Amino acid sequence: MLNKEQILDLYKFNDNQLKLIEASQFKSQTSHKPARAIKVNKILLKFFNENHFKNKKILELGPGHFAFSIIARELGAKLKVIEIDKNFSLLGKSLGFEVESFDFLKNSEKILENNNIEGVWMKNTINGCLHNEIIIKTFINNITRIISRNNGWGFISTANKYNDNYKTSLVEAQEMQRYHFSKNGWLEINMDEITRRELSLSLIHISEPTRQEA
Repeated sequence: MLNKEQILDLYKFNDNQLKLIEASQFKSQTSHKPARAIKVNKILLKFFNENHFKNKKILELGPGHFAFSIIARELGAKLKVIEIDKNFSLLGKSLGFEVESFDFLKNSEKILENNNIEGVWMKNTINGCLHNEIIIKTFINNITRIISRNNGWGFISTANKYNDNYKTSLVEAQEMQRYHFSKNGWLEINMDEITRRELSLSLIHISEPTRQEA
C-alpha cells in the first residue's frame, strides 16, 4: 500500500481543478486539504489490502475531491464514479475518471446499470435524517445487489446530521440504517473516539467479502 509521501505526491491539483473545488455547492468541501487523502489512506491500511484493488472495477459514490479514487487507481483499480455536484463531476473528468452525474440516493435503480462492479466505496455521504426510509432501504438493497453479482466488497460510512428542518431524528436515522444494512448482511463497526478523530469516521458498514479478505 502507499505511504504518506506517495499520497501527497498523488493528491495534487492544477489551478483549474482548484477553481472547480472552490465552486462546489457543498460549502464544507470548497478547499483542497491533503489531510483528506491521508485519512483515506489510513482507512485503506486499516481495513483493506492490495487484493481489493488490483485489476478490480470499483464504484465510488460521492467522490468529492476524489481522494479515494486517486489512491485506488494508483493501486491498480479501474474506477467508475457517480457525483451529484456538477463541479466535482468536471473535476473527476479532468482527472481522467469515468463520471456520471445524478442523485444516486434518490435514483439508486440507475446504479444497477453498472455491471462487473467488484467493490463499492462511499464515505460520509449518506444522511438518514435527510432521506426517508424508502429511499434508504432501496439504496441499501440496490448496493447489495450490485456487489453480490461478483462477490464484491462494500465500504459505506454514514454521516447522519440533524437539524430542525429534517423530519427524521438522529436516533431514528441510525436505527433505520442499522436495520436495513443488517438485513442485507452488512457488518456494522462503531469507531472509538480516538479512531473517529483519526479517520473522520463514526459508523461504518462493511460487506461480507471485505471482511473475509481483509
